[in-house]
Amino acid sequence: MNSILRNDKYCTILEEEEDMFSDVCTNDGKKLWEYGIVPYVFNDNVSDELKKLVMEAMKRITRVSVIKFVKRMNQRDYIKISDKGKFSSYVGRIGGKQNLHVTKDEIRWPNTVGSVMHELMHALGFYHEHCRPDRNEYVHVGRTSRNYERFKESDVLCYGPYDFESIMHYSEKQGVMLIPGVNARIGQRERLSDGDINALNNIYPAKYYCYINTSGYPNSYMLNYVGRLRKRRSIQRLIRRSQTQNLYYRLKLPRQETNPLFLSQLFNGCSFP
Repeated sequence: MNSILRNDKYCTILEEEEDMFSDVCTNDGKKLWEYGIVPYVFNDNVSDELKKLVMEAMKRITRVSVIKFVKRMNQRDYIKISDKGKFSSYVGRIGGKQNLHVTKDEIRWPNTVGSVMHELMHALGFYHEHCRPDRNEYVHVGRTSRNYERFKESDVLCYGPYDFESIMHYSEKQGVMLIPGVNARIGQRERLSDGDINALNNIYPAKYYCYINTSGYPNSYMLNYVGRLRKRRSIQRLIRRSQTQNLYYRLKLPRQETNPLFLSQLFNGCSFP
């Protein structure tokens, strides 16, 4: 997933086969979730089984980013998750309550967790990969609805090359065909691609302050790099410089990596051993 809508050109609410789009991410960030915190509530019609799948989808996103999904208390802006027999979401934070629809249908959507992740990425501000300005170099789209419309370069922010593996890409069964000579897999719903993760951490910045209180150093802080891939030696030097006040980072090693490390940010304070 490498593209998000940048202006308010497409602000009409649409509801089609899988997704509904509205007043989406602006380039000043007003349509993004502040600090990456997304309050949510479940509708009463969501089964316990479906809730577990939604929570797993949330976990997979938070595992690689600064995004944090929290149960709504009294926040004005939040997503309400309901089972409507389909998958749909607004793009970005629209203000107030916004609906996000999910369901469990193993025939139409065999990977429920991946389909939920797709909708959560919409809610975070992401558009379909096959709507990128450069999509005609890689795929042919035979449908004309807004779910398939190709945007101009002035309408979207693109991160990195065209991402066939994006969880935001439709499959051939959904009307997106690879052009002759292109050999790739599209439409996967198993995981966030490397491009998805990179774009997510660009839109929701990977650098935050981690505020803590320690004896003798009230309101002290240190920089915490979240989701940003850094060399092991660079991380070790950074940690050594920060440990003069007995402050620690929480480290996380991606399963597929053996040398690099991610630093994971905690919103309510730093992690201690």
